[in-house]
Order: sequence, then structure tokens, then C-alpha cells
Amino acid sequence: MLVGGSSRIPKIREIVAEFFDGADLCHDVDADEGVAIGAAMMAGILAGQTAEDVTLTVSDVVPQNLGLELAGDEFDPIIKAGTTFPIEKEGGEYQTTRDDCETMKFWVRTGPSMKASENVLVEKCVFGGIPKGPAGSQYVTPIFTVDANSILKVSARITKADGTVE
Repeated sequence: MLVGGSSRIPKIREIVAEFFDGADLCHDVDADEGVAIGAAMMAGILAGQTAEDVTLTVSDVVPQNLGLELAGDEFDPIIKAGTTFPIEKEGGEYQTTRDDCETMKFWVRTGPSMKASENVLVEKCVFGGIPKGPAGSQYVTPIFTVDANSILKVSARITKADGTVE
């Protein structure tokens, strides 16, 4: 199996085919998946298992924490690195901080640090439709969804202090 970035270069494929007396190269196996499976099998073998003992499951995972920037340069990871997807996960409840607040802003970040400024800004989200009321009377719960194509969608649920959901 030919793997790596160079394996996708037509000239490299031509040279390899010539080396094997003009044999047709098989392109049916995803080279990246083959590397992942081979690495998993090798890890099992190094841990003392035989190739027959190794059961493989390939899963997509979130590579970095996904979360929100909070006051004081804090970072609240909602979906942690290594979490398999698709997944939907709710963050904490954040209450309005001023009277008649109709919108709430969230800065979505990704990265390993608990300091927001050390992580990458993904998007600035503004959630509207918050009913007017006194400060602290409305709660917004951000919801992070990572679909099977690794697309992040950020939505929110608005809850009144009496527990009713908007």
C-alpha cells in the first residue's frame, strides 16, 4: 500500500508502477484510513496482542476542545477533545446581566488552553429573541452540535426564570 501525500502525485504512482513491471496500482483503499488501521494494529501488537486479537473501530473525534470564552479570559469547554461525533452537547446556563436584554453574545473558541485568549476564535455568535425582563430573569443555554461531516452548529435555548422555555 502506498500512503502519504506523495502517493497522490501521478508521477510517483507512475514510478511505482514501473518498478513493479507496469502493474496496475489499486486505488480502492483510502490511504489515510489504511494508515490509521495499521497504526492501531501496531499499537495492539506492541501492547502484546496478536493481530487476530485486535478488534478495530475507526471513529471520528473532535481534535480540540470546543467551547465559549467567558469573562476574565476563562474558557468553558463544552465538547472536549477526543469526543466522538456526531454529538450534541449543552453548555451551562448564562443569565442576562441587564434589564431588557434582548441579545446575548458568545465567542466560540477551539483549543487546549483554559485561557480563552490562547485558543482560536471560531465564531462570534449573537443570540436574539430574548424576551425583555429584569436582569437575571432570562437564561440562555448554548448548544453545540457537531454533525457527521464535522460541521459545528451553535444554537441556544432560552429559559425564563420561572422555568418556561422559549
